[in-house]
Amino acid sequence: RSKESEVFYELAHQLPLPHNVSSHLDKASVMRLTISYLRVRKLLDAGDLDIEDEMKAQMNCFYLKALDGFVMVLTDDGDMIYISDNVNKYMGLTQFELTGHSVFDFTHPCDHEEMREMLTHRNGLVKKGKEQNTQRSFFLRMKCTLTSRGRTMNIKSATWKVLPCTGHIHVYDTNNNQSQCGYKKPPMT
Repeated sequence: RSKESEVFYELAHQLPLPHNVSSHLDKASVMRLTISYLRVRKLLDAGDLDIEDEMKAQMNCFYLKALDGFVMVLTDDGDMIYISDNVNKYMGLTQFELTGHSVFDFTHPCDHEEMREMLTHRNGLVKKGKEQNTQRSFFLRMKCTLTSRGRTMNIKSATWKVLPCTGHIHVYDTNNNQSQCGYKKPPMT
């Protein structure tokens, strides 16, 4: 048990989190956040993104301010693998509380069917010369723990907040299971 605890402690401190957060994680949270981190890494490795570019990092900060909202990246089954840290300002829930959980745990049950439809990529035939529409735009009711006075309440007392959601479906090549170093990549559905 002590060896297991030591491994989880080391894994928690490898996550890109502040030390005061990573030192208080339980084992389930360490695993949930590690899986989400690996999924985000795969997402970033799939594109030609230069995350080292300082200008892009500064622009991301400006985008969040101009967005007047937060950024959420979901898998096709609804797992929240990334949420911008400003989610707390709009929903009262922290980035840490949401990352790695299913969006369906925090959305109104009546919206689940529409949400699943929005997460589905249709592989049908497309007319010649036209690209398949990957843009999504819909409204979603999500749990909000903010009161009218700006304080936060318990998640069990949360109210529903209507969010306008806009985004794109991005499909990855699932045939490419080899990493750059030659090892087989774990499945990330």
